[in-house]
Amino acid sequence: MEGRTEDTEGKKMPAVAGTAAVPGERSRELEKRGLWYHVVLFIGVSMVFIAVNLLFTPTLLWVVPVTILWGFFLMWHAWQVYGDGRT
Repeated sequence: MEGRTEDTEGKKMPAVAGTAAVPGERSRELEKRGLWYHVVLFIGVSMVFIAVNLLFTPTLLWVVPVTILWGFFLMWHAWQVYGDGRT
């Protein structure tokens, strides 16, 4: 039969597109993708926050602690994805 490639206990099972050969590889790929999404979101929202801060309240730089705090969360996220010797 066409499209059936995996043999499990004598039964032909349908091959699933996008499945990883190594267990956990797919979730690892999703973790990395989620981190990059977080990085892009951090940069974009920080730029908007800086613009709003400088336009409306230039004497009070509230964007600095917000950006630093979010940066720490971003570093923690990166540590969760790439830390502990995982590559």
